[in-house]
Amino acid sequence: MQSLDRRRCVQLRSAATGDAHAMRPTDAQCSNALSLHKYVDRAFPERIAEILDPLMPPKEDQASASLRMQNYIIPLVSIGLMCTMDSPQDRPGMHDVCARVVAVKEAFVETL
Repeated sequence: MQSLDRRRCVQLRSAATGDAHAMRPTDAQCSNALSLHKYVDRAFPERIAEILDPLMPPKEDQASASLRMQNYIIPLVSIGLMCTMDSPQDRPGMHDVCARVVAVKEAFVETL
């Protein structure tokens, strides 16, 4: 069951970073055993916008983009990073993960 939980968290992180299309293990960025987790972790949170899927963010003003980044993107990427820690003991339980994702979703829905 743990592998299924980790796979869901990888999918969450992948959705934010667009890694299914943007980064492959054969890319030069992945040399020297740089895993996807390490790649995202190195950019998190200050440079996270540099590794996001370029097709994901809609055109918006700087203030809206910054607010969206702080309130939704960074928390979701943080969850993905926590869920993909190397050691299963370092990963949060799925109950905690679900609660965090729901909190981000509810905050987002309130702004619509």
